[in-house]
Amino acid sequence: REAALLATGNHETIWFENRYRCVDGTYRWLAWRVTVETAQKQFVASARDITDLKNAEKALRISNRQLEAAQELAGMASFEVDLATQRITWSRPASRLLGFEAAQPPATLPELLEFIHPSDHGLFGDQGPDWFSTVRLEAFDFRSHPRSGPLRYFAAMIDLVADPQGRPVACKGTIMDITQRKRAEAAVRESWDRLRQI
Repeated sequence: REAALLATGNHETIWFENRYRCVDGTYRWLAWRVTVETAQKQFVASARDITDLKNAEKALRISNRQLEAAQELAGMASFEVDLATQRITWSRPASRLLGFEAAQPPATLPELLEFIHPSDHGLFGDQGPDWFSTVRLEAFDFRSHPRSGPLRYFAAMIDLVADPQGRPVACKGTIMDITQRKRAEAAVRESWDRLRQI
């Protein structure tokens, strides 16, 4: 296939990866760079062994799947905010956790603030989305906006990520659904209130 691409004359250089079976039965990955030399009517190719890189990528994918499975079991999700674009990257369990089963969770900080209960916006002072670029390690609880469905409670923990010069570039954190805990706490308080009235 790669040779056919070069033969069309539309590509001077192509890159591709192949896996090869070694004599001992193991497999190695090679990354190829192939250039056509028209005058000599020949191909010049070089290859680099990228087996370790491929194995590392596979291990990372497995680790991410295990992390997401653990987060889902714990009723948690993780996120990262790019402070330059204010865009949010969520872990896979976030859609279900936040109640966005048929849609994507908030993709930007302004959208996230729209998801949070208006009475809890005071957590961010007057800064709104800019608050995320000043926070250090911070933990707080918040409620969902009533228009997002049944009222739910969440616990969040976030921390700032800086570049080598100390400039804030991102914000990472976790979020956990604590609705059941909040309801249990409210039920306990109501029980104590009734006991005091006896």
